[in-house]
Amino acid sequence: MMIENIIRTPGGIRFLDWEYSAASDYRFDLAMLCMKAALNEKEEEIFLGAYGIKDYDKLQQIKRMKAVVALREAAWGVVQLATAKIPYNYRKYAEDHFIIFRKLTRAQGNVEYR
Repeated sequence: MMIENIIRTPGGIRFLDWEYSAASDYRFDLAMLCMKAALNEKEEEIFLGAYGIKDYDKLQQIKRMKAVVALREAAWGVVQLATAKIPYNYRKYAEDHFIIFRKLTRAQGNVEYR
């Protein structure tokens, strides 16, 4: 999901190219969207509530899924280091997402780093 794929129409907000949810877990897409939009905690709760997710446990599941998203983005950056033909700083992209992953897992008490 790319932020650019969210459009406002007279009928409401529409998501385009919602590809992962059809083949995977909807929480991944929602976590990706929250991360890419850089929503703060309150904004996430408003967005997810508008999407229909108000249950505390489901909100926490999506917050945990953000760590999975960050790890996936970091891994994608590492792959791009070896394969990409365009001049982009994929090392920084990967490192930034590893940092996000560490922060999220520390905050959730799931992983201890030394």
